[in-house]
Amino acid sequence: MEEQGKKSDFDLSHHEYGPGSLTPNDNNEEVPDLLDEAMQDAKEADESERGMPLMTALKTYPKAAAWSLLVSTTLIQEGYDTAILGSFYALPVFKNMVL
Repeated sequence: MEEQGKKSDFDLSHHEYGPGSLTPNDNNEEVPDLLDEAMQDAKEADESERGMPLMTALKTYPKAAAWSLLVSTTLIQEGYDTAILGSFYALPVFKNMVL
């Protein structure tokens, strides 16, 4: 668990809407303000991540980078497999082989 006194770069809040609670369709000024604030925070985060240098992104999101590398590698290997398999059947060793 993280320390209680540790400060983070962002504040995390959780909002639930249940029976009897105010929803964005109600005549409440606070809910649209919260949604506007959340949307503005999301835009700022998107802009900061788009301008992030490669090494900073790799240090910030190592698991995402590893997952991307793994999936990309498997797709590349699948492409080579289908291309190289036909080439193996064209080799003289495979042509002379009796099944």
